[in-house]
Amino acid sequence: MTDSIQSCDNILKLDGSKEDNPDEELVPSLIYTGTRQRTLQVLEVLDRARGTPGNHLNPCNSLARRYHACTGELDKQDTILDFAQENVPILSCTLALGMGQNWKLVRQVVHIGRGDPSLICQMVGRCGRDGRPGLAILFVEPNRPKGKNSVADFTPGQKQSDEDRMDALAVTPVCLRIAFSMDNLNGYIPLDKKDPFYQAEVERERLNGFPLCMCSNCMENEATAVGPTVQYKRKYTTTRNGPVTKKQEQLRLAPLKQMLKNNFQVFFEATLRKGESAVPSDFFGKDELNAIVKYYGQIESDSDLRRIIKGEALAGQLKMLMNTIRKF
Repeated sequence: MTDSIQSCDNILKLDGSKEDNPDEELVPSLIYTGTRQRTLQVLEVLDRARGTPGNHLNPCNSLARRYHACTGELDKQDTILDFAQENVPILSCTLALGMGQNWKLVRQVVHIGRGDPSLICQMVGRCGRDGRPGLAILFVEPNRPKGKNSVADFTPGQKQSDEDRMDALAVTPVCLRIAFSMDNLNGYIPLDKKDPFYQAEVERERLNGFPLCMCSNCMENEATAVGPTVQYKRKYTTTRNGPVTKKQEQLRLAPLKQMLKNNFQVFFEATLRKGESAVPSDFFGKDELNAIVKYYGQIESDSDLRRIIKGEALAGQLKMLMNTIRKF
């Protein structure tokens, strides 16, 4: 997790823009948060990621709905029915969702923030009930205030409190499937593969023919390979004028400015006849370069770029600039 729990901005990485991934092509997913308020925040963040501002206020939203304990009974029925019939691919919810449900269509479960391992186990268990593998993503804070944020923070052999179990799940290097099993059987999350109970559970799974675990601790390289499919390289905050690139990210984009400047120089010289008194900066200069970097998070197409730099001065300019941005 790179952003705060309250912002829920980490899910910007999940599905991309609506132009790239239409609603009807998204896999059925459940996004769990710890409070009712955050279920709405998730919908707002999805709007930003999908480029559909204000859609979270639409009761007939075709992308996502929310579900929590205080949702009206009729709304609950409509939400459950629409999700079950695959009219809506995403539900933003609390643990209130799931009681009495046995869906086989859920392919992805996301949980934002550290949580009780026994509850997270229930949430993850909503995924893949058709017998096929599903994807569970746990966004956990790298540092929880007053919490234990590394294996070294735990005292070996000391009984784990509920908060310790929550922190241990976030940092443990052992198989997560066995960690959940041991939490249910023994009441704690193992932090060492030499733990005798851990080794006993490993042997039990082997003798019973369990398939290989595919968690991020057991298959680290494969989990890393999943990363690019959920990366969202444009980090920004929002203002009234739309997404604005963070200052730290603007520094990272400095090479892009130089690439755009150099490529436009070549394009300019190839487009205009020799002897013209104009110079490249007359058509594409400092103001346009700064605008592209500042609003980089908004640029997904030629039309977005046209809006950012306020038009196309030379025929073919937008296409050339977009090609440069995509290559970067």
